[in-house]
Amino acid sequence: GVIAMLSQFAATQHCSINHLIEVDGDAATCSCYTYATHYLEDGLSDPWNIVGARYDFTARRLPQGWRIVSLKWTRLFDQGNAGVWPEVARRLAAQSDS
Repeated sequence: GVIAMLSQFAATQHCSINHLIEVDGDAATCSCYTYATHYLEDGLSDPWNIVGARYDFTARRLPQGWRIVSLKWTRLFDQGNAGVWPEVARRLAAQSDS
């Protein structure tokens, strides 16, 4: 669902930084920070929303390579128009109804 959600924006940029990775055999944990910029024109308000967050995830080495198996997302700050998110949800719902 993440790809469908982000595809509603005219533009996004997500920068992932300060990765701390610990590997134990075929399992790994990682924490990092992200700075994510989102642009969505609704014709009514500021089209920009910026989110700072922390990702904590676990991964496993599978036959096809390393894969993320769980992710915890923690919002640290939000700047700009948080109203872009309900608009994205409305657009997704309209697509699924048609």
